[in-house]
Amino acid sequence: MIIYVFWSRSFVLRINGCRFMVYLRILIQPLTHLDPVIIDNVVSVLKDTFADVIVDVNGNVLSPPISAYNWSRAQYNSDKVLEWLYGSMGGLGYDVVVGIGDLDAYVGGLNFVFGEASSNLRVCVVYLRRLKSEFYGFRQDYNKFIERIRKEVIHEVGHVLGLGHCLYPGCVMNFSNSIFEVDRKSRYFCRQCAGLLLKRGIKVKEILT
Repeated sequence: MIIYVFWSRSFVLRINGCRFMVYLRILIQPLTHLDPVIIDNVVSVLKDTFADVIVDVNGNVLSPPISAYNWSRAQYNSDKVLEWLYGSMGGLGYDVVVGIGDLDAYVGGLNFVFGEASSNLRVCVVYLRRLKSEFYGFRQDYNKFIERIRKEVIHEVGHVLGLGHCLYPGCVMNFSNSIFEVDRKSRYFCRQCAGLLLKRGIKVKEILT
């Protein structure tokens, strides 16, 4: 009998010394009402990035609790949102749960975050509010907005899968502190990050060269 636990950090089964890749199962959980174009792009970028992936989308919006909102800052406490998301969706058997919402959030020591992830809880959240050019008074650019979402989703999923921030210019795991830094990097993993994922049994389709 072979029992595979999806919350394992390894996505490789070993049977009689042979290695077998298994599917990476990801759930997309909307935290606010979202344009279907956003959901479609998130699903497509995950499928375009990972070789063996199943992506499901919960059609119901699940809003973070008011207890996670900091009224004095007018932002959500991202740590509390992550814990709530794990408590709400963490028992469904997915390898990664990705929360996405048109929200603004922070963590201790930072004024804001584009997203946050927990490799232990296997959940991450991408916050869209500050990925919009118009948030900073610039002209709206929906195409750039969508591309930023695509990059940040892959970035946070990378964290859930055990990757840290990468110093290689252009790697999707490079830390971004502004939309300009998000725009400068690609949506691809560098060779080193892709190699680390492969050791966990996760193969990516394209690598940054």
